[in-house]
Amino acid sequence: VVKAEAGAEKDIAKAQSKEMKVATKADEKVNKAAAKATEKKAEAHSKAVKKHADAREDVAEADPEDKMKAEAKAEKKMAEANLKAEKKMIKADAKAEKVAVEAAEEKAIARAKTAEKKAEAAADVKRGKLFAKLIRQVEVAARNGGGDPDMNPTLRTMFQKARDSSVPLDTIEKAIKRATGGL
Repeated sequence: VVKAEAGAEKDIAKAQSKEMKVATKADEKVNKAAAKATEKKAEAHSKAVKKHADAREDVAEADPEDKMKAEAKAEKKMAEANLKAEKKMIKADAKAEKVAVEAAEEKAIARAKTAEKKAEAAADVKRGKLFAKLIRQVEVAARNGGGDPDMNPTLRTMFQKARDSSVPLDTIEKAIKRATGGL
């Protein structure tokens, strides 16, 4: 029983450690994606600002007669630059959001695996306690009435109880030999 509990604790610790590693990697991915998105957005904004400056320069250099046309052209150029920058920013945000969603999914899977390991460990400990109790009952029955299940109805009952609970046959046989002095 103690070994089962120690093994269960070890499995749980491994699962928790793995969960932490997955969470850390996922957080790193999210941070990297966010930084990249910020970089892309800054780059898009910078290009838009440059286009605005170029458009204003074109207006300033235009002949007084063509100033109206140059202003209209500059407005169009600035609007196109703003639209292009906005699209790039949205795309960068979408990529960062996608990475964040994937990271959240990875974390959820890791948490689920840890919970599964905890449940398995608890079941193993419970089964170990049950096996130990049944083996003790088999040993007591064998000690009191002999090691032959055909001649000892209590041993036969305990033997069947142990088998019904999936205690391995060799474990039951070892318990009978221990109780009767065969080991």
